[in-house]
Amino acid sequence: MGLFMEKIRPADNLYHDEGQRRRYGTVHGLWKQDIDVVDLVAATARQRSMAFYLAFRLNDFHHGAWEEHPRWWLEHTDCTISRGEGIEVGNHATRWLATLDFTHPEVHEHMMAPILAGAACYDLDGVEIDFTRCPPYFPPGRERPELLTDFLRELRARLAPAFAAKGRPVRIMAHVPHPGACAGYGLDWAAWIKEGLVDHLASGGYQYNGFHNDLRPLVAQAQDTLTHVYVAFDAINFDYNHTARYGRIEYLRAACLNYYHQGVDGVMLYNDSGHWLKVYPGPVATAYPHLLEIGDPACIERRDKIYARGWGLVEEWHRVWSSDSEIPSPGVECAFQVSDALQDSADCGDLEAVRLTMAFQLRTPWINELNAWHAIWSRLDRMEYRLNGHLLTPRPIATDAVVTDAATSEDTCRNWTRYVTVDLSDGPLPCCGVNRLTVRLVEPDPQLTGPRELWLGPVEVEVRYRKPWVG
Repeated sequence: MGLFMEKIRPADNLYHDEGQRRRYGTVHGLWKQDIDVVDLVAATARQRSMAFYLAFRLNDFHHGAWEEHPRWWLEHTDCTISRGEGIEVGNHATRWLATLDFTHPEVHEHMMAPILAGAACYDLDGVEIDFTRCPPYFPPGRERPELLTDFLRELRARLAPAFAAKGRPVRIMAHVPHPGACAGYGLDWAAWIKEGLVDHLASGGYQYNGFHNDLRPLVAQAQDTLTHVYVAFDAINFDYNHTARYGRIEYLRAACLNYYHQGVDGVMLYNDSGHWLKVYPGPVATAYPHLLEIGDPACIERRDKIYARGWGLVEEWHRVWSSDSEIPSPGVECAFQVSDALQDSADCGDLEAVRLTMAFQLRTPWINELNAWHAIWSRLDRMEYRLNGHLLTPRPIATDAVVTDAATSEDTCRNWTRYVTVDLSDGPLPCCGVNRLTVRLVEPDPQLTGPRELWLGPVEVEVRYRKPWVG
């Protein structure tokens, strides 16, 4: 927080929003009382028998879009990915050029120093090294993963005296992006586990969809070792209008239970200072109901959930059909995971409702006469929906929602989103595991002529359980 807190510190009562007031206002108020916030949090954790880890970003390019830069960075631009060139103030697209290049030993020493100082000065149980902030660590195409492995190896050895003085072993948590992206950044997490360099390995980041990543490779590598694997959710995603709802407990229960079935040991929520306010407005004490549940799979089984596929800062859309294609379209098949034993719950009479909702867009040129298609296409075209091979019958289309989230009037006229819902309460129920949804246009209505495309977007499965009767 150093550069931000020192150079862009807002004046009293001039915070942009409630989240800023909670983050920076609290720290500023404590500083005025000569209270170190790290000492305060560490002591409070001890009172509640909680472990306390201090987190460090191994790289950070945020200042690449600012007018001011860290002093060390200005004195060592030759140690950056771009050698200090090509960075534009206010341009977030170029700020990654400010990242440090870990082929230079000076960068290793510079980034290791505050971690060693923190371990010596504070009452820590461990340190977190955040590799999601911020890649790349090497010039693109010249990755040297062995150097970052060397960094962790040396860090662990140099942390040993400080932790030994406290009578504790060294514990390191490494936070990496989705495993499929790590190789391109020079992050050899498999070697870290094999060598015992990390005690905890969390995976997930801002630019990766945290709701349906496959973490089984990490779990398999960590089997029979001392490394624990966690899924990581970047809570800043829950601060945007179009993704805020995914921070609701129903979505988190479903996502976390899926990850527990993959074999993870726990859940990590980060970057979440104040970002739950859109989801749960109100005092801090009422803003984190998810923390009471998601750490234990037994707490979220047989609880209401919403399984979501295809959500993200940029949603996933797949073309089902195009009028310009002369070849009949086979449609789209997508897979999603459900970790509830729905059939067992139905047999016990515990299941109240299961609903499948699919988002569709009919995309057309911007011709006003064609806009009526958005209201009638799904009544005229003959569609087919199958879940695990079973034919589905949607509700009457008139009851389904039609909305537009377009930013411009042109897109508003072109691309409306229609949500088609299927009630699965009486079957076929999604199975516990991987499910396959197939959507295809069987017969386009001949009355609708001209260019048009049909796209399938996010898919959700809502599961609701009967509540206990209270007399």
